[in-house]
Amino acid sequence: MATTYNISNIQLQGAPLLEGQTNVVTTVGFDIQGVADDGTEATQYDMISLTYDADNFTAFDDLTENIVKGWITGSDAYATICAAVDGNINNVRVPTSVNMENPW
Repeated sequence: MATTYNISNIQLQGAPLLEGQTNVVTTVGFDIQGVADDGTEATQYDMISLTYDADNFTAFDDLTENIVKGWITGSDAYATICAAVDGNINNVRVPTSVNMENPW
């Protein structure tokens, strides 16, 4: 089954000054929602760390949502994050643990 992933609630953290550049994003937090073909969905919050690259630096004021989403989807961690969301979707379908009411 295929899953569609949607990134939202992007939160940027960074250094006010790093190697002569101001407002350098070093961490991106975000919600990632997975929706399976059968409509089952799960959402989790995750974060990626970024390494400053002087040759590919984008000034803070020039950032767009699409640029930051590209950082997320292009990160080494993205496949692992998606796999975790898929696992959460499977847990929604077949829960491995549920809250139980006391029998009394």
